[in-house]
Amino acid sequence: MRDQASAPPLPIAARHRGWRLPAWLAALVLAWSFNYIFGKWAIRGLAPATRSPALVAAGLRVLIAAVVLDLLALHPRLRPRRLRRQEIGSLALLGLTGITLNQFFFVWGLDFTTVAHAALMFAMTPVLVLALAAAWGQERPGWSQMVGMAVALGGTLIVVWRGATAGATPLGDAIELASAAAFAYYTVAGKDSVARFDTFSFTFYTYQFGVLWMLPLVLPALWRTQWQAVTPAGWGSVAYMGLAGSLAAYFIFYDVMKRLSATQVAVLQYLQPVVASVAAVYLLAEPLTTSLLVGGCVIFSGVYLSER
Repeated sequence: MRDQASAPPLPIAARHRGWRLPAWLAALVLAWSFNYIFGKWAIRGLAPATRSPALVAAGLRVLIAAVVLDLLALHPRLRPRRLRRQEIGSLALLGLTGITLNQFFFVWGLDFTTVAHAALMFAMTPVLVLALAAAWGQERPGWSQMVGMAVALGGTLIVVWRGATAGATPLGDAIELASAAAFAYYTVAGKDSVARFDTFSFTFYTYQFGVLWMLPLVLPALWRTQWQAVTPAGWGSVAYMGLAGSLAAYFIFYDVMKRLSATQVAVLQYLQPVVASVAAVYLLAEPLTTSLLVGGCVIFSGVYLSER
């Protein structure tokens, strides 16, 4: 979201004054933070039914969100605006990066790493956004931003290098970093598209394209799944990921971004790993190691410098 950081803060709509905006932001932080927890639970709940629980969870998450959007689109007041021919290519690419690859790598990576590691990898998103924006000539980073990117990268190496002793693996961390990179590309490439669409239409079309890209990746795993063996916790966790972790979170995110600058929303990148890691300690019994805490502090310092 760094591409809008230099813009002045947008006025807050009347319905978001007072306590409503903080409540909206808190709901977004909780929805995305607990998405890591429910992702772990979804994989465990699907494990008795398939040899590829992460792929099935990723596919069901996107399918649930897309089907609900299709049903909502039947309402006259929510009907998405007509898609122009010249917009198809860009939205198809945004669906691939922001929905398919982002969510596929997110769930797949959770099968090989811990919640804390996954959340810290995704905290690199602002740095990756800045790097892409600089490569495409959208921004010219200063020295503090370049130092911040180097520091954040160093923190990532600390977390990945020392993470194997805490139940995480370099492969899982790399997959989660790929998820963050896909979302960073989606953020930079979607800069112009977001402004041309209302929230529902943009979400609707990116998810429809996202499903089309996702199906070839997960259809074999879905076909081989023994659905009667899926646990109730597995079904509930997948439902959370599709409805709260995807639909509700995306709607809140775009609604908030229309009312605040990216700099004001950037604090979410700091809160999400903290909330997710603490929740994982109590709900999943994951350890908080010294290397994780040190690497996390270094990453946060680098992200902070890159956002200045």
